[in-house]
Amino acid sequence: MTILQVIWFILIAVLWTGYLVLEGFGVGAGMVMPMVAKTDRERTQVQKTFGPVWDGNEVWLLTAGGATFAAFPEWYATMFSGMYLALFLILFCLIVRICAIEWRTKVSSAAWRGRWDSWQSIVAWLVPILFGVAFANLVQGMNIAVTQFNTPGEAVAGAADLSKHVHNFTSQGAPLGSVFLSLLTPYTIAGGVMLALVFATQGLAFLALRTTGEVQNRAKNLLGKFAIADTALVAIAALWGQFLYASQAMAWIPLIIAALAFIATVMMALRGSEWGTLLAHSV
Repeated sequence: MTILQVIWFILIAVLWTGYLVLEGFGVGAGMVMPMVAKTDRERTQVQKTFGPVWDGNEVWLLTAGGATFAAFPEWYATMFSGMYLALFLILFCLIVRICAIEWRTKVSSAAWRGRWDSWQSIVAWLVPILFGVAFANLVQGMNIAVTQFNTPGEAVAGAADLSKHVHNFTSQGAPLGSVFLSLLTPYTIAGGVMLALVFATQGLAFLALRTTGEVQNRAKNLLGKFAIADTALVAIAALWGQFLYASQAMAWIPLIIAALAFIATVMMALRGSEWGTLLAHSV
């Protein structure tokens, strides 16, 4: 591994972190909207908190994908072909979410806005679940077959010629031989639910900071409960992945940092500190 590869890997990690933190509060606010906003006026208040910034936050995702393609094209190709259906579903959910945000004000009707708000909440839950399943698969490992190819008339290359090898995700051991179903295991499902709770907590922390009135009160009341729930599930999923799939002792370092940040999140949430909760949870 070269220093340039390490730099690119760190850059991609930074881009994904920026997306998860910033889009996390936007998607999370949509997830918890039915819980904190009971009227059309309150739902509009929630929408206005992230409406002006959602498109800027999406740029982090686009740049992360572009950086992966530019720096690690084989990784990009293998992942996007093997996870094609899951990534297609994420893209579809993001499109529906964008339509819900942008189109809800195009017709002056509370029923029209209510339908789009409902759709937004549904797809907002699906996005982090699907992303969590994808990330957990990268931790767990995927069934990838290495095959060798040659151009017509070319002699068979030696085993050491990596430029003549391609990596294809297979459905080995999956129910019904489905590539998509092979992505779903107890660990990856736990990863999906974990990321959904993390997004929801991020959204509640943001709404507690950015709203007023009844919406803010409901967000504050739910924030402590969600912070405790997502801290517990993150601990389970992180230790699960660490003991089963980690091969480096250094992997404990980010886990310890995350544990301290989640404990701080719970403490800040129970103390009623909106800024402290959002900052600790972002860490």
